[in-house]
Amino acid sequence: MFLLPIVILLFRVSPYEPRAVISVMFTALFVFGIPTSAGLGAQFEDNKSGALRREGSKLTESVGEVVPVGNRWAFVGSDQRTYRIHENLALQRIVRSLRRDHADSHWTIDGTITEFMDENYLELTRATRTSQSKRTELKKETP
Repeated sequence: MFLLPIVILLFRVSPYEPRAVISVMFTALFVFGIPTSAGLGAQFEDNKSGALRREGSKLTESVGEVVPVGNRWAFVGSDQRTYRIHENLALQRIVRSLRRDHADSHWTIDGTITEFMDENYLELTRATRTSQSKRTELKKETP
């Protein structure tokens, strides 16, 4: 939203050098610390509080919700931990499925946790839709 005036200004300064404009724009993003991958305002508080999971940790049959965050996707587990999802074929299948039926975003996933710049990411290996009965069962177990 606030990047638009910067981009317009940069194109006015150098309309014939698109590479220079893009380079300056990404430099500004880096210098000012504006999040680019998760979208503006996306916070992953569990990762910021020092509760990082170790690189290579496995998630197995973890139930949660796959949600869009900016132009990326995140998995919010039933324990409320949030992981940004690496783009791969499993995520592509989830996104296609969500576009067909966006009302049901609950999934049971398997994956591997990675770590980069004090953030956890999730590499999906398997994903299946979570049935309504399993979600109800999980709600009863959670105090």
